[in-house]
Amino acid sequence: MERIKLLSYIDDVFRCERGYYNYTNIPSTIGYAIYSYGSNDIKDIVCFVDLSDDLDGSKGIIFTMDSLYFNLNVNACFKYSDILSLRLNKDRNQFKGYINDILIQDEYIQENMFIKLISNITDIDIILDMNDSEKIAYLVPAILDDIKDDLYEDVHLTNEQYRKLKELYNDVDTIHRYTDNTYYLELETLCKQALDFFNELEIDSEEIDELESIYLRKTDEQEEAFDKAKAYYDEM
Repeated sequence: MERIKLLSYIDDVFRCERGYYNYTNIPSTIGYAIYSYGSNDIKDIVCFVDLSDDLDGSKGIIFTMDSLYFNLNVNACFKYSDILSLRLNKDRNQFKGYINDILIQDEYIQENMFIKLISNITDIDIILDMNDSEKIAYLVPAILDDIKDDLYEDVHLTNEQYRKLKELYNDVDTIHRYTDNTYYLELETLCKQALDFFNELEIDSEEIDELESIYLRKTDEQEEAFDKAKAYYDEM
């Protein structure tokens, strides 16, 4: 992967961090970072993300052209070529990420965005280790982000479609404030509304296919529950 392409992926996630440095302005604190959780043979640094409170290099992430070094909840180093699996667990607003089954969870990062970043770098699909409702809560905003970032070809939003996009974003934010029962019911409604919007835009992706499969499963479950209830009352 070219350095500029790699940096663009990292920029999307970390460029707003106050301790974000790309290869053009690496600070002297990189020395302490390398000493703390890096390696003496580090070269071709693409980006250094200093997540320490005092910006002293004691906590953060180092990206090179072929490897990833970090001090988060664990100290670890991975060559991109050695990463074999990526997994994301979600329970309401709590994410847990896994690289090669090593838990990545830290208050200083958004685990879902970090795992997606590594997926972009390695071209490894993320295993969604969550129930169907949580998959809806994860997939819908992810697809909306891709639409907003113009990642679907030949999609040019009209004013009305842009308004629908913003409404769906607002619905996602609102749903997360609900208690469990309402939360899960509203996610099913969100799934249908999002799929209708994606069909209107005539877009398709693996994420949308997964969302459609979830919607069909939930529809089948509801119909089965209705048929059982109807049969029960008919026998009374």
